[in-house]
Amino acid sequence: MDAGDLEPEHVSVKIPIPSQRKILPPLAQTNGSVAQAEDAKHLATGRTPAHALLEFCGVAMFFVLAATTAKRVYDRFVNDGASSTTVCRVGVALVLGILAADLVSGIVHWAADNWGSSSLPGVGAAFIRPFRHHHIDPHAISRHGFLELNGNNFIISLPLLWAAASAITSPDGASSLASASFWLSFALCCGLTNQVHSWAHMKNPPRLVRGLQNSGLLLSRQHHHLHHIRPHDCNYCITTGWMNRPLTAIGFFEGVERAITAATGAVPLHKHLRKD
Repeated sequence: MDAGDLEPEHVSVKIPIPSQRKILPPLAQTNGSVAQAEDAKHLATGRTPAHALLEFCGVAMFFVLAATTAKRVYDRFVNDGASSTTVCRVGVALVLGILAADLVSGIVHWAADNWGSSSLPGVGAAFIRPFRHHHIDPHAISRHGFLELNGNNFIISLPLLWAAASAITSPDGASSLASASFWLSFALCCGLTNQVHSWAHMKNPPRLVRGLQNSGLLLSRQHHHLHHIRPHDCNYCITTGWMNRPLTAIGFFEGVERAITAATGAVPLHKHLRKD
């Protein structure tokens, strides 16, 4: 029974009482939203000195390894007298690395937004909770310092740089250059994903960034805004956003969700959220 139909005791005139849906905050209207509100309430504030040191070391290692690997790729490119075919292969590899990073960012984002709980040991607090809290305070990401924003991504991207460093040692010059270029591009884009994501939430990003966003080379504010319309069920890719349209066109995430639901009975979180 709607609250507006209730009649207070000893009063002959019905007094309209706002329905619960109107008086509750938007984020407390569904079970899924309550979970998000709890994530925001319990999200750890600040970082421990140990974690900050880990981030600093990870970022330093990333840039040192990226610079040395890029130099080795360049030296091999120059010394081998690369042909036009090799140049094309390297160019394609660089683009594929960008697409791979964008695809991975979308899969990770979709998984964290929709599956599991922030109370899960290990991954809950460190991985799932920040993604879900981001829907409650989308602009918080633009207020983080460089290390806090990018440290974790650079750390988990280190294996990709090691793959690039290993690939450049292959005796096959053309294949070596293409493979190393792919892994290097993949690593750099994965490492910078949170930075690009942050720029998409800034009202006034740097001029160069704004130009790249307007040209479609980086994730734009307008494109990413579609993801922040409840129930947050589209445009998960946040490195460049290039993969969002193809994945939407083929119904990629919807298909995976149906398969998971059919196999386990679990339902993605966005199914519990109402659109604004």
